[in-house]
Amino acid sequence: MFRILHVTTTGTSLVRNASSFCRSLPDLSEYCSLLDSWFKATPDSSEDIEAARNAIPGSRVFNVLLGVLASDPRRFSAELNAFFGYLNKLSSGVYRHSIVLFTTDTGVGWFCTRVLEEFLKTLKEVPDVYTTSGKHYIDSVESIRVEMFGRDFSKGSLNLLVNVKKTVKKYWGQVDEVVFNLTGGFKPETGFLLLAAGLLGVSRVYYIHEYMREVVEIPVFPLTIGEPIKSVLEKSICGKLTPLDYKVLIEYKILRPGEKEPVWLRKIAEILLT
Repeated sequence: MFRILHVTTTGTSLVRNASSFCRSLPDLSEYCSLLDSWFKATPDSSEDIEAARNAIPGSRVFNVLLGVLASDPRRFSAELNAFFGYLNKLSSGVYRHSIVLFTTDTGVGWFCTRVLEEFLKTLKEVPDVYTTSGKHYIDSVESIRVEMFGRDFSKGSLNLLVNVKKTVKKYWGQVDEVVFNLTGGFKPETGFLLLAAGLLGVSRVYYIHEYMREVVEIPVFPLTIGEPIKSVLEKSICGKLTPLDYKVLIEYKILRPGEKEPVWLRKIAEILLT
């Protein structure tokens, strides 16, 4: 038995795809205009707030989308398309999966993520129709709405990194491998997470390639923060950078010449070193 933690960033592919196919699906026909407005919604708009209010199993549109997703999860969810595609690339054997979904800080994003969560919770044992290799069981699924993720790059990226690090530490020792499914969500923030993967003990990253339309994997090499950068970052946590420290940061291209210590540098140091 092999245990895997899937750290998964999520976006709005469920609503986008449901909106695209709704006129050809009887169950969705009455929600076409609603889904279209949600897909185009901006954060905190009335449509976005409405989507957040419906992110509960008691909502009619929630239950309809859940049923549609269950009918063809790989078609309607980019995140699940990547997840099941990844399972198919594993060798034969028995696998137990824990999945943590990290959603953008929008109502539509939260709605999509909650539907994905409810669907995955029904798959105690993954049916053979979804996989072609091995036996797969889902032990746990949870959703985390990351503050400012998708609203403010610096704050959202830092909050995403904080939450992901907490999750990895929580499951460390309980799983044999940590993988990132970065198919969903905003690419700049998930790209930032990819850069930190080696520092967090992640084994590999996977996603659906936009052109080839298949799962691709990126091996992650273990990384450590070496000297003199480590000492400089430790000093930045205490706010005690010297002129020599600034020179080091400029030499390693972390700061530009004449640039003062940005707030994010101290926060990054706190996240990665504490």
